[in-house]
Amino acid sequence: MFTKSLKSKIGSLAVVAAMVCFCVSSSSVAAQTKEITIKAGTPIEATTMYEINSKTHPVGTIVELKLLNQVMVKGQVVIPAGSTIKGRVTQCKKHSIFGNPGEIAIDATTINAADGTPVPVSGLMMRNEGKSRLGWAIITGVSCLPLVGFLIPGQQGIIPAGAQLSGNVMANTTITVDAEE
Repeated sequence: MFTKSLKSKIGSLAVVAAMVCFCVSSSSVAAQTKEITIKAGTPIEATTMYEINSKTHPVGTIVELKLLNQVMVKGQVVIPAGSTIKGRVTQCKKHSIFGNPGEIAIDATTINAADGTPVPVSGLMMRNEGKSRLGWAIITGVSCLPLVGFLIPGQQGIIPAGAQLSGNVMANTTITVDAEE
């Protein structure tokens, strides 16, 4: 009886040991990753995906830009081309009467790296002011009716779809990527 119990315990220990060895070897194969640092100052080129204007995009509106070229570090793609860059409208003034133009400004803040890590960016800013129509308002007001000239607005501030912006990575950011074999 003692030997039967001992044999059973040894058999159970062998099964447990085999399972531990299998799990350790499986996890070492699955965990073939490495860390790469995206350096501050790495250039970023982006484009607007849609029109952003002072009539429909108030201050605080989240806007999306698209990364034009992939970002590589040590031969590894760390941010794929086409990635979405998040930004927001930082300034907005609607056009108004008497020829006053509208204004719009955007500032991009982050982009996600290949592993999903948010990477802070800077310099991806753009500002645009519509054309003033003050001259038309004055001419119309003097030559026709003063009230009509007073009602002529300036143009909206518009950042067109496809506008290109240049900036860079703001701070060193470490990400995890698949290790090359």
